[in-house]
Amino acid sequence: MASHHAGGVADETLPLLAKPAAGASSAWHDAGTFGGASAGASADASSSSSSSSSSSSLAFDPLDHLSVLAWMFYDVAWTQEWKHVLWPFLLTAACFTHAIFLARNDAMEFPHACATAAWLVGGNGAWTYMDYHPGIASDSTKLAAWRAAAIGFLALPIAIEAFVLARIRRRQRGAGGGGGGGGGGKKGAMYERRKAAAAAASVSAEKPPPATATATATAGVVAGMTDAFTASAIAAWAAVDLVNFLTEIRDGRDGGQDVGASVADAASCAAWAALAAVVVAQTAYFLWRRYKNGPNNLIDDRSGTAFALALFGWAIASAVGDAGQRFAASAQRAEALFAAPSSGENGKWWKSWIILVAAAPLAAGLARWAVARATTR
Repeated sequence: MASHHAGGVADETLPLLAKPAAGASSAWHDAGTFGGASAGASADASSSSSSSSSSSSLAFDPLDHLSVLAWMFYDVAWTQEWKHVLWPFLLTAACFTHAIFLARNDAMEFPHACATAAWLVGGNGAWTYMDYHPGIASDSTKLAAWRAAAIGFLALPIAIEAFVLARIRRRQRGAGGGGGGGGGGKKGAMYERRKAAAAAASVSAEKPPPATATATATAGVVAGMTDAFTASAIAAWAAVDLVNFLTEIRDGRDGGQDVGASVADAASCAAWAALAAVVVAQTAYFLWRRYKNGPNNLIDDRSGTAFALALFGWAIASAVGDAGQRFAASAQRAEALFAAPSSGENGKWWKSWIILVAAAPLAAGLARWAVARATTR
């Protein structure tokens, strides 16, 4: 059923990751530290532009927190086959479509926002509908249409982010040419300005840059990382779900059996395992970066540590849920969360609890912000 959700990745050693992200969220901002960007060369020249975009000195974006919490609650509701899954889905859809609106004037963030919404709202939404309406299987036309919609929405983020990665490479070539050649000029200058701003922002680790409206475009998924890291992550996350969805279609035709020894089974399992490993590695690295760059108060969450912890937990939970679906399908069922599972191989139960525990600091931070805001009025 609803146990195939996962995420994706990138290795910061790739040359692509030398390009800093635009409008990076303060809680996650690490620009200038990925791909070896220098923190000192252009600091003076860019400090004024970096500060001019500041609207707050607090590294906390409640919309980012709410978006990820809604997404994680939706995942738990879907996994546990809760009857009213529509409400967390609608909240998730509202958050991520609003992110598109916030990013509408930012050429760098807008593709990420659209890709994230296509994956979580379009692809997962269509998948959820099919899981909750098994009757459409009796209508081959409807079934084909919904499957095509899910596949299309899950494939769209991959195409969008592939375009973004290609654009980044072109700009890097232009920047490396010193303004000469076909890739230089205006695009190269834009890259250098963004690189300088990121270097300046990384000079003072004790004073992280403030959250911005455009940073919310990715709803905190990978905001603040380089554009290439963000694009690679979103594309890989969607790719995991696409592999799992195609596997579920095949399992449905084969009676929902556990993974066998056929070539198709082996290929599907290998693709999932590779992507799941990348997801866990990326989010673990992300968590380490946040912890290293402190302060590390999980409840206050001014460094984004709770944010990174939530995504790391989600990545682990998704891998556990997917493994259960693939290797112990007969043991997967929705069961009461406050009672021991009927089988230790029930990945749905373990997945739900891992997500809830990982999301707790994030929820506490949002609650703390809401109380502080209410009491200061």
